[in-house]
Amino acid sequence: MTSDTSDKRKPYYVNTVTNESQWEYPQHPVISTNKVRCLHLLVKHNESRRPSSWKQQNITRSKDEALDLIKSKFITTFYTQN
Repeated sequence: MTSDTSDKRKPYYVNTVTNESQWEYPQHPVISTNKVRCLHLLVKHNESRRPSSWKQQNITRSKDEALDLIKSKFITTFYTQN
């Protein structure tokens, strides 16, 4: 589920297999695979446009530390058999 850019409160649904999107809840939801797909990930660093957040007044993490955090915690490589 993701939000429309014109109204952040109205969800729309995307079928990641067909890339079709719709406003209504799918009639036939996909069976759960216990996986989550992330389309956008933000890890702030001290060179960010606004290096602060609601959790942390002043972000001191370097750009390299932010990238290392993403690679170590959030990126998983999936292998498929041909």
